[in-house]
Amino acid sequence: MTDCSSASATSRRLGALGNGLEWHSFATLATWGMTLVIQRTEHRDTQATHAKLDELLKASGRADLMKVDDKDAERVEKEREEIRRSG
Repeated sequence: MTDCSSASATSRRLGALGNGLEWHSFATLATWGMTLVIQRTEHRDTQATHAKLDELLKASGRADLMKVDDKDAERVEKEREEIRRSG
């Protein structure tokens, strides 16, 4: 008899808390959604910063530096070392 009442009490507690799988699924979807929103915002901010920097480079007569994004990272590092040595 105690086993039956214990199982009944356990099922009542689980019913009151809701299905754990449903909450887990909801939390997973909410986390995924917020991650997408944050990544999109960061990408938009980065693009705006790059656009502003490009305009500053054009205005200062250093438009050749805008092409640095198209180069390999290794080539950019070599050029930076050359500039450090010469300056």
